[in-house]
Amino acid sequence: MKKTQAFNIIKQMIIENRFTEKQMLDINQLANELNMSRTPIQKALTQLEQEGYVTITPQVGVFIKAPSLRELHERLSLSVSIDVYMAEHAAHFINQQQLNELSILLDNMENATSNLEYEKLDHAFHMTIYQSSKNEYAYKLNKSNWDYLNYVQFTHDIFKDHYREQSQLEHRLIFQALQESDAFLVRELMERHLRKAEGFVLTEFAKRKHTNPILVKEG
Repeated sequence: MKKTQAFNIIKQMIIENRFTEKQMLDINQLANELNMSRTPIQKALTQLEQEGYVTITPQVGVFIKAPSLRELHERLSLSVSIDVYMAEHAAHFINQQQLNELSILLDNMENATSNLEYEKLDHAFHMTIYQSSKNEYAYKLNKSNWDYLNYVQFTHDIFKDHYREQSQLEHRLIFQALQESDAFLVRELMERHLRKAEGFVLTEFAKRKHTNPILVKEG
């Protein structure tokens, strides 16, 4: 379906920062570039507005939405809660093949030569755990959040120096708990791991936006 195709392409363009914040999108230009009519483009942009990527102002135009600290905090909080839920369930359902995959990923993370490489391995590590939870609904529900958070996060900064070492230590502890099928411990370790990352991302985002993250959380 062309609307779905247009949505996926334009969304990826936004995530890859092909546009600047608050930039007005040219529907005709997008239609020409994607070799489509205006209709699927307009429908795709409506869906992108629902997911928080653009703002549509009637009679004016479509603009790239500047992420706000409050929205980032709300999405992060929800995403962490769902991720922790899936990790807990993974302790009951994960199989030996998936544990072997996690073990290989952990070894590769130890030998990663760049933050970008480590980031990709970190993503694969978490996705393997969440997929092993056997809860497709939770996984699909959170996918749009993951995409958005990847768009606005500063993951390269998280994996610098001692942050990366600490992250890897926490991964090892989570892996051991999964091996032992200790759902309670997996939940506790994963929540601590993700909440720490959440705090880091919010603080870094606030610095760049010159906003106090504490006021947003309490407001």
